This record gives sequence, structure tokens and C-alpha cells, in this order.
Amino acid sequence: MDELLQAMSISDLETFKANYKANESIQKIVDGYIQVKKQELAAIKAKEDFGKAIVKLVDKLPHPADIANVYLAWREVEEDDTTKPEQVELVAPDGTKSTETRFPKVKVAKWVVELNKAMNVKASASGGTTQASSTKRAITVKKIDGDKLTPVGNFRNASEACKHLGLTIGGDSAVRVLQRDGYLASPYDGITFTVPA
Repeated sequence: MDELLQAMSISDLETFKANYKANESIQKIVDGYIQVKKQELAAIKAKEDFGKAIVKLVDKLPHPADIANVYLAWREVEEDDTTKPEQVELVAPDGTKSTETRFPKVKVAKWVVELNKAMNVKASASGGTTQASSTKRAITVKKIDGDKLTPVGNFRNASEACKHLGLTIGGDSAVRVLQRDGYLASPYDGITFTVPA
């Protein structure tokens, strides 16, 4: 019964609950599933809203030609605690003493920005313009049709290719799933992909 209730939508659960008005234990169980589903939907919406807000912010920024991607991560980092300066006495090799202001390190959670993550940015021969290249996991996928190979597209990795083709990976390797279903995967060095980022 748990699997059935878990598979139901909120409206289906409300209908199911209405059919068992006299059974208090079923009412409580179904209310629990409804509450969890509402929390899940709220979490999904919050993520979507956050993503849209980030895109709006990024759209207003200038776009340098050598920036291929921006990676934002919420993580714990060490930084100076400027609220607690400490005076440290330094002794030079000749014996002279001086003081220096130092700040203790503290761990804080904050947004960390990394540019061109998982990308190799190479300088051009002229030393000026830079050019982005794909990750080592990028592949070109072709469908094996008898003696012919029909191009399917370029993907960041085999999992993305499987998702695009509607292939279920399960516990197997994404590359093996492609091979098993009649696709050939070969390394790809470009930066243009079939599935938009």
C-alpha cells in the first residue's frame, strides 16, 4: 500500500482520503503522504526560482569571451576574522623586532565562484584570445545502422547521452548502456553540445 500511496499525486491522495472518512488511521497516513509531497513540490519550486534568479543576475553581467562557464558552490571556507586583529611580534634574522597585525582564521559558509570549471582554457598561439575546450568525458555518439554510422550528437558525458536518448542506466555504466543499445561513443574535443547547458 505504501508504494501505491507514494505513486499517487496530491489530488489522487485527496480523493483516496475522501473515500475513507470514517477510518482515522488511513486519514493520518494519507495526510502524512500529502504533507511530504507538498514539501517536495515546494523544494522543487524553490530550486527552480533560485535558478531563474541566478540566470537573471548573470544576464545583466558582461560576458568576457574567455569565460565558458560559471560554477557556484555553497561551501565552508577559511577566511580572516577581521573583527579580532592580533598583534604579532616578529624577530628578523639580525635581531630587530617589529609588530605585525594578523587576523585569526575562521571557517564560514559562503558562495564560492569558480570560472571555467571542468574546462581547459588554452591561450591561443598569439597569446591573446583564449579558447575553451570540452571536458575529458565529452563524447560523440553515433547510431550503428548495419554498416552505417548515423550521427546522433555531441554530449558532455555518456549519462547525458543516455538521458537524451531515453535510455535507462540503472546500475550499469552509461557507456555500456549506449553500446548495448547499438550506439558508438568516441571522445569529443569540441565545446558545442546537442543538449544545451
